[in-house]
Amino acid sequence: MEKEQGKLIIIVSVVFAMVLLCMICTSGSVPEVKSLQECTPDAVSVLDDGRELYDF
Repeated sequence: MEKEQGKLIIIVSVVFAMVLLCMICTSGSVPEVKSLQECTPDAVSVLDDGRELYDF
């Protein structure tokens, strides 16, 4: 039983180290957030079943 517990501790430690390494390596490569552009439809049609059809 102690053998399995030792293996589990090693696996959890390796996974934690990998996550930490990924966080360190990718901390400088955050993508830029672009501003949203509002788009207004040319026409809005309501269909017989209640759905709305937007024409751009």
